[in-house]
Amino acid sequence: MIKINLKGDFRIKQEDLFDYSLEKLLSIDCWMIIKINDKIFYNDWICPLEFFAQYKKWKEVKGLNLKKSFQYVTTDNSENPILSFFWSPAKKSWCIDSCLKKYIDSSAFSDEDLYCFFKQFENEIETHVI
Repeated sequence: MIKINLKGDFRIKQEDLFDYSLEKLLSIDCWMIIKINDKIFYNDWICPLEFFAQYKKWKEVKGLNLKKSFQYVTTDNSENPILSFFWSPAKKSWCIDSCLKKYIDSSAFSDEDLYCFFKQFENEIETHVI
């Protein structure tokens, strides 16, 4: 089970969710915690608008249905990708990786697990929209 939490005192204007200028995408940062089976996988900063914009683009091309990898890459850090979900044909499941991961885990995830992760992310973003 994957769980996500965005921490920080930040607010997002509704119109900012549709502004893809680099200045806007990098204007807010927060702490993101990802837990896998109650173990911390990721516990570091992200730019939530930048992540959200990349997620929306991936979602538009039906990345989940087409088993197309998702990578959160930031221009604000020299190490990338910050977060990566990729399809493993050998395992017939999704895998997760990060250049900033807190532990190494070979867990595999179903389409439903990945869908739930991104649904949680959308919900976390919505809690910060004013």
